[in-house]
Amino acid sequence: MTTPNGYYGGYVLTGPFTNGSAPGISANFLNNIEDWMATVDGDIANAPSLSGSTSGVALLYQFFSGVHKVIYIYLNGFRNGGASAQNITFPQAFTSALKITTADTNTFSLLTSGTAQNIAILTALGAGGGTTVSQTTMGSYSLGWCNHAIDTISFQSGAASAHTGLIVIEGI
Repeated sequence: MTTPNGYYGGYVLTGPFTNGSAPGISANFLNNIEDWMATVDGDIANAPSLSGSTSGVALLYQFFSGVHKVIYIYLNGFRNGGASAQNITFPQAFTSALKITTADTNTFSLLTSGTAQNIAILTALGAGGGTTVSQTTMGSYSLGWCNHAIDTISFQSGAASAHTGLIVIEGI
């Protein structure tokens, strides 16, 4: 059997399927389909959440959790006005590279085993290439890249106001 164009996963194809002939329905095949659906859909019912120390909530949804990972973090009136950072650990860690897009958000860091990693934050676009600044925190309405393994988002303490917005993290 040939491999479909662009397919790089570890799944072993079972087909081709033809009505009324082998291979018949197999538990292994159906279990693999369900496993794949779970990596695409995420476990919404058990999504990690974090109540802000002052107000609101941060909800983390990981939709893809294989090689390609996508996380949405929705902040609903979230404010960490307290004295210490608040963290959410990702269900599946990123292993090497990711991009980050933010809307209205509490300032945050991306951590590996508790250590904040550098994020290259876009400061200007340009025909010959844009410019970035490297720092360990990121705020509202920003676009950034991080070439590190990441397992946690850490919302900084002392936020002056509540935030309702979205953080999108996508990568490997």
